[in-house]
Amino acid sequence: QISGALKQVSVSQKNRVWGVNSADNIYKRIGGKSWKQIGGKLKCVSVGQAGVWGVNSGDNIYYRTGTYGDNDSEGSGWQLIPGKLKWISSGNGIVVGVNSGDYIYYRAGISASKPIGTHWVQIGGRLRQIDTDATNVWGANSANDVFSLSFSIKSDKQERLTSWVRENDPLDLKHVSVGKGGVWAKKKKVPTATLR
Repeated sequence: QISGALKQVSVSQKNRVWGVNSADNIYKRIGGKSWKQIGGKLKCVSVGQAGVWGVNSGDNIYYRTGTYGDNDSEGSGWQLIPGKLKWISSGNGIVVGVNSGDYIYYRAGISASKPIGTHWVQIGGRLRQIDTDATNVWGANSANDVFSLSFSIKSDKQERLTSWVRENDPLDLKHVSVGKGGVWAKKKKVPTATLR
């Protein structure tokens, strides 16, 4: 067990760890030994190759400047990004999120030279919560069903997305997380389960 009390935690493919507590204070894990508070307030934070992204209690979207590439930087400030999302996830060259109506979006045009991307693109379907890694997007809808899709970013910087696939296991899941260790999900009223 690690000391601290966080309501939401994000771990990147390079094991960078960020989280937020019940007061929406933001923390970054330093050297695997301690937590450092980062200025600002977020209800959800996500760290990945596309950098550190978050949303606050007003569903405003922020990117942490200087964090693209999943480096070990705490960044230099929060940049407000147009749009409104209640949940966000930073992956490998892609950022995905859902808004208050459970509509799904991804950020187009993210690159090292343009880490905030260019605009939001709506994806068909509706999810309450979403997560992404290097090549897949997973999410849970309001009926606690889990869906996944694959994506890739081609050399022409165009994103390619497959169709949503409903996972066959009717586990009644309310939250899903994907990373190097596989896909994990939290059941509505029981401990965490492993999907893959």
